Amino acid sequence: MEIRLRKLLIFLLMLLSTTTSGCCSRVESDPPRPNQVRGWREFEESGIKAIGEFVLKKGETVDNGSFGVKLIDTIPDQNCFITEGPSHLPKATMQFYRVSDKQVLLEIDLPKANTSFMSFRPSIVEEYSINTISIREINTKEGWIWFELWK
Repeated sequence: MEIRLRKLLIFLLMLLSTTTSGCCSRVESDPPRPNQVRGWREFEESGIKAIGEFVLKKGETVDNGSFGVKLIDTIPDQNCFITEGPSHLPKATMQFYRVSDKQVLLEIDLPKANTSFMSFRPSIVEEYSINTISIREINTKEGWIWFELWK
C-alpha cells in the first residue's frame, strides 16, 4: 500500500510540475488601426509640440530626410500560469537611425507608453530636437504600431 501511495504522489507531483512550470501563452493585442495619421506634420496637444504621427508595419521605415524610424518587430504579451514579477506587456522593437548614412542611433524594445530619448540617447534630443516617442497602440496580431514623436 505504501509503495502505491508513493507512486501516486510522485505521479501527481510530476503532473503538477509539467502543467504549471513555465507554461506561458502568447496574448496577441489587436486594437483597431487609426483611420488617418498626420505624418511629418507638426501639431500641438496640451501645450506640447509634436513633429509627427505615424503607423508602421514590421519592416517599414519613415524618415524626414535626416532622422528615421524603423519597426523591427512587435512582441506579444505573455500570459503565464505561474509568474515571477509583473506580467509582460506587448512591446515594439524600434530602430532609430541617421538617414544620411543609415547609422543606427538606438534600437530598443518599447511598451505602449511615453518614452524620453534623454534616458537612452541624449544625442537624439540634441541633434534632432526629438524628445519623446509616444506609442499609442501596438497590434501584435497584424504587426503594426501607432506612434508620435514629440519635441
